[in-house]
Order: sequence, then structure tokens, then C-alpha cells
Amino acid sequence: REPDPSGSPTTIANNSAATVVSHKPIPKPIELVSPAELLGASHIFIETEQDIDTYLATLRSRLQQAIGQGKRVRIK
Repeated sequence: REPDPSGSPTTIANNSAATVVSHKPIPKPIELVSPAELLGASHIFIETEQDIDTYLATLRSRLQQAIGQGKRVRIK
């Protein structure tokens, strides 16, 4: 029998008794996101409100993409 990926206990019935086997959930893959790399080569500094908005929109999009792919995100 294959493990249940949800991590829920699985009941296995024998002739005389039922045994509960607990499986650990399979961890999601980790995606590393470096906020500094999201600025790009053309923007070394954030100097304006527009720079802030652009940067945060890029970061949000990148995080949503990783989560949408079923990954956990580690910000480095």
C-alpha cells in the first residue's frame, strides 16, 4: 500500500485487529526568492513611489507563481 500524501493515518485491517499506521506528509519543494535579484540590473536603488510599486508588484507575482506551483517560499 502506498502512503497517503495527506499525512492522514491509514487503517490496515488484519484478520483479528485493525492497525493504524501514521505517515508524515510529504514536504513541498522549496523555492528560494532573492528580493535583491528582483530589482534587476537597471535598478540598484529604490528612489520613488513608482519604484516601490514596481518592486512590490514583481515580488508579489514571483511569490504567487511559486505558491501556484505548490512550492514553499524561502526569502533569502
